[in-house]
Amino acid sequence: MSPLQTLFVCLFAFLLGGAEASPIALAVRSTISAGAVSVTLTIGTIIFGILAIIVGLLFCFFGYRLFRIIFFFAGFYVFATIAYIALILIEPANGWANHDTIYWVTCLIFGIIGAILSGFLFHLGLACVGALGGLFLAGIILSWQSGGLIQSTWGRILFIVIMVILGIVLIFVLEKHILIISTSITGAYSVFYGIDIFAQTGFTSAAQAFLGDYHSLSVFITNSRIFAMLAFMIVLAIIGIATQYWINRTRDHAKHMKSSIRDHVRRAERV
Repeated sequence: MSPLQTLFVCLFAFLLGGAEASPIALAVRSTISAGAVSVTLTIGTIIFGILAIIVGLLFCFFGYRLFRIIFFFAGFYVFATIAYIALILIEPANGWANHDTIYWVTCLIFGIIGAILSGFLFHLGLACVGALGGLFLAGIILSWQSGGLIQSTWGRILFIVIMVILGIVLIFVLEKHILIISTSITGAYSVFYGIDIFAQTGFTSAAQAFLGDYHSLSVFITNSRIFAMLAFMIVLAIIGIATQYWINRTRDHAKHMKSSIRDHVRRAERV
């Protein structure tokens, strides 16, 4: 089980399954070869794929209206990703004997901390949503060419970092619009990641290649099915954006945000 696969499992299993995280994580087995991902369909991988789709739809169509819930998800993923990257940097070249356990436990702990902080700290949650939008938009852009649209490893890293920072900055400038756009993009990516657990087009290997361990980077190779997944993902993101604007057209943004902040303060006072 790769660390990135574990990371996704931690996110969806913890936030939607709680105690089921461990058996789901242990059930996921994936092998990357020549840019394609072969996933053995077990009860765990099936549940994982379904949860990825459900959470993705929640982000895509209700990210703005239910953004207080979305903040928990976003905080979990961002903090777990930071922990994941830190582990990659400090892991010795020959790896750790208990590699999977270290990644799983560390990402889960940091993810839980991130979910709690983002759930109670409004601006942190907002920043995490913006970061996710930039991260997944970068992933979509890079996926249009074998090996990545940017061939240089450090060039890809720099591009992803710039997109994440841009997402964070823009969400504080154009709050409502970026919140809608970012959640729709993140949701669409999650939906098709889940779909590919069953379709196995090789799309999931893009996430492995661009967000994975650069010391042992697998080669991402495009094909017609991946292009179809990317095209439908963009269509879903656009539909999500249009839907969110439509269902929130009469909602006063300032009141929507202020009421949420008051709720955050009340919850923090109870704690």
